[in-house]
Amino acid sequence: RERKDARVLERTVKFAARHLMSADSIVKLMYAEKMVGMLNALRDVLPEAALHESVRTAKILLDDIVEKPLILDAGHDLATHGLKDKRALN
Repeated sequence: RERKDARVLERTVKFAARHLMSADSIVKLMYAEKMVGMLNALRDVLPEAALHESVRTAKILLDDIVEKPLILDAGHDLATHGLKDKRALN
């Protein structure tokens, strides 16, 4: 928020677009939430093309979570996310 460097968001979006489609639902959700937070913080300094690409990538991640069955890695502690079971994530 203080440094206003758009490169962080651009690199996060590139990583998410390349590597996260095979990740589990919690990881996709965390990345999408963080990207939206970065979008809000960097809205003033972000070029329009980067803004559109970031929103598009976050939307793809969120749509993928909604459309496909929930996939949770057994290593995730759901209690840290305020969830009791997989149904709570729905």
